[in-house]
Amino acid sequence: MEKPLPLIKITELCEMVGRSRSTIWTWTRDGLLPQPVRLHGRVIGWRQELIEKWLNAGGNTQ
Repeated sequence: MEKPLPLIKITELCEMVGRSRSTIWTWTRDGLLPQPVRLHGRVIGWRQELIEKWLNAGGNTQ
């Protein structure tokens, strides 16, 4: 059996980076954040491993 993907929900991501939901979506739209994934049609989140890599790389938001 496959393990479920560890996902970070938008509220968690907002807390992690200290930014608002609208900023997170703007960064995503502009390609500054990895793209989120959608599970079961309703659940949206970011893959934990990609966010960790992004943060370790400095969280490029420039």
